[in-house]
Amino acid sequence: MKYRPEIDGLRAIAVLFVFVFHLNPEILPSGFIGVDLFFVISGYLITGIILNQQESGNWSLRIYYIKRIKRIVPLLYVIILFFTVLSYFIFTPKQLVNVAESSFYCVTFLSNIFFYFESGYFQAMHSMYLFLHTWSVSIEMQFYFLYPLLLLFVKRFFPRSLALWIVCFTLLSFFLAQWGGNGRFSYPFVEQELFLTNVADWAYFMPFTRAWVILLGALVFLIEKSRPRLPYANQITIASLLLLILPLSYVDPETPYPSAHALLPTLSFCLLILCLRKGQIAHSVLTWSPLRLVGKISFSIYLIHYPVIKIFNYLGWDGIVEMVVIVILTLLASVLTWKYVEQRYRKKASRRLTSMLLIANLIPISALVSSNGFIDEYDGHDKYLAGNAHKGEGELSSEFYKQLNLSPFSLDDSRQKLLVIGDSYAEDFVNSLRQNQLDANVQLSTFKIPASCGNLMVKSDITPFIPKKLLPMCCNVGWYSSPDLLDLIEKADVVLLASLWREWQMPFLQESLSNIQGIATGKVFVFGAKDFGEINFRDLLQIPYPNRLTHLNSLSDQSIKVNEQMRINIPEDQFIDFQKVMGSSEDLVPIFTPEGILISQDGQHSTNAGARYIGQRLLQSHPVLKSLLVK
Repeated sequence: MKYRPEIDGLRAIAVLFVFVFHLNPEILPSGFIGVDLFFVISGYLITGIILNQQESGNWSLRIYYIKRIKRIVPLLYVIILFFTVLSYFIFTPKQLVNVAESSFYCVTFLSNIFFYFESGYFQAMHSMYLFLHTWSVSIEMQFYFLYPLLLLFVKRFFPRSLALWIVCFTLLSFFLAQWGGNGRFSYPFVEQELFLTNVADWAYFMPFTRAWVILLGALVFLIEKSRPRLPYANQITIASLLLLILPLSYVDPETPYPSAHALLPTLSFCLLILCLRKGQIAHSVLTWSPLRLVGKISFSIYLIHYPVIKIFNYLGWDGIVEMVVIVILTLLASVLTWKYVEQRYRKKASRRLTSMLLIANLIPISALVSSNGFIDEYDGHDKYLAGNAHKGEGELSSEFYKQLNLSPFSLDDSRQKLLVIGDSYAEDFVNSLRQNQLDANVQLSTFKIPASCGNLMVKSDITPFIPKKLLPMCCNVGWYSSPDLLDLIEKADVVLLASLWREWQMPFLQESLSNIQGIATGKVFVFGAKDFGEINFRDLLQIPYPNRLTHLNSLSDQSIKVNEQMRINIPEDQFIDFQKVMGSSEDLVPIFTPEGILISQDGQHSTNAGARYIGQRLLQSHPVLKSLLVK
């Protein structure tokens, strides 16, 4: 295809959107749409390359695949290898294993599948995944592999209907994305949260739901080929730039995505590709040399920026100065990798080089996984701490909690009846009972309400406070309208509410508590804000073991504020103040048991040992619960 310098300018816009978003989502909450802009460009260019070569008679599927590999593989493999090796000097063993596992899926172009099963994109952004951003590279490679086969099929059997077929596939993919992005699906009551979350993540990570954006780029090429000159090109260009800016005001990580919300930015980009011409102000801006340079090195920037940001954040370097350093380092590294890797091997790369780079990646990956992140380099208590930098032993007893969901109380059973309502924090409380063998002393029933849905029994409209992408899940189901739940509330001797409480819930708590009490015949308690502060295993390993036992962690400002409001809004005899239960001050909390075992591994949820310790503290500080649980 003929080189269009303005395309490099469009690439620059796309990568800068993503870079700024990852650097600080508050600056540009909609910056992730830059990935879709890349997809449009890819669809436009790859369709042009394939069709032009087919028409000239120079088409070869084998050569096409080789060129795609040369374009992507050397740079990707070099960067993955560098950061995988670098992580050895920074992360703890279990974190190293996570890096190695994700590295493997990156080099095999299955990282979108890996991260789908691990967690959602915006949730995983808060975890130590250095290569989370490579999900889009995997989708592109999957598309590059399948797309020419589709074109060959259509050209062979429907030679005059290529555009129609691409339109049909575009619409099919779009409707799948719209359905999945909004998470609209009817599913059994309790399982709905898990399924809907998975549907939304599936839509985000799967090539079938992302293909429509790439195919829009393909349609741009077909339109351009049939009508090289569009009327009103100047006016359309200006309008497209304005429409590209508009989504920045309403698209954010809470927006259902991908969905119709992606239409405006992607169509704007399509129109820009169609209508940009020499002589236009927009064309002059996009062909500005510095912007073109950013566009030329955009693939390097995209691959390098995210692991650099994550490493800086992990080390606690997250100020304005550090952000400037991140930008400078990323740009310098991108220029070097573009010049000495991307450009050098784009034409010279061979199967031998590709194989060597793959093997070079597999060696540290295998070493890290087989050695469990070189855990044996640690001794004694350090080995325990380093080896537990994950949710292993401390995994929530969610299955046990689900098994008890809406379990009916028996009138023939003399044991008191305890109903626990809430999210994973409620699961944590139930685990505290289990770890102290107290669950057998009561009739125990549970009901899970997702954290984001509020755990509130109110008539007031709380939808403005719920993430937009979760509204279908939270609002299509009246959590407290279940007859079985209302029956349990009425029959229970004790109803306990536990959740990841947020500040927006505080004005509604009194109303909710009053409504529940209007039904309940027993006592109603609310478990306060639970928090252990930030848990950084690298920092904890720097503390000598004897000092760890008395080490206190700073609570987050958010949990302190929420807890203060709960003390005001909830009667003292109904409020279980977690901070007081732990014997902590207003802003400090222990994170090790007296035996030196971590109470929490993620700052929010307890380990099994931590659950046992919290249960013991709870019995010591709360005589009402003790009388209920201890026989």
